[in-house]
Amino acid sequence: MKDAPNVMRVINITEEARWGGPQARIVNVAASLQKCGVSTTVLHPTFGASRLENELDDHGVEGRSEEIYRLTKKLTTLLKYILFFCRDIYSIMKVVRENEADLVHCNGCWQIKGVLAAWLCGTPAIWHLNDTHMPGLVRVVFRFLAQFAVDGFILASERTK
Repeated sequence: MKDAPNVMRVINITEEARWGGPQARIVNVAASLQKCGVSTTVLHPTFGASRLENELDDHGVEGRSEEIYRLTKKLTTLLKYILFFCRDIYSIMKVVRENEADLVHCNGCWQIKGVLAAWLCGTPAIWHLNDTHMPGLVRVVFRFLAQFAVDGFILASERTK
C-alpha cells in the first residue's frame, strides 16, 4: 500500500509490546519522521500491546499487531518463541511485502526475526542497539547475522558501539 511516490516506507519492529522507553522512542521517532515524508508502520506483538496501540493512535502512527513471540527466560514463552520462530519470520515478511517497505528497523540485538525477514525479502535493514548485555547464544547469532543480513546500525551509546 503505497502512500505517495516520494514517501519512504519503514517497518519498525519491536518484539516487546509492553510500554517502556524503547516503545516511547519508537512512537516519537515515527511521529517526527512523518513530517519528513517517512511513513512508519510499527509492527508489534498482539500480547500486552494496549498502551502501545493507544500511543500509536494518539500520535497518528500506523500500528500492526501480529502474533509474534519474544525471546525471554519465561519457559512457556521461550518454547513458543522456538516453536513459532519460522512462522513469525513469515508473518514479518508478509507485512514487509504488503507495505512495500523501503527499510526495516529492528529494535534490540535479540530481535533476530525481523533482521532475517528483511534479509529474506531483500529489504535493507537497520539494527538499533540500545543494550550492552546479551546472553552468549544471542551474541553469537547477532555477530553472525551482523556480517551479512544488516545494512546499518543505530547505536544508543558509545558503550553499545
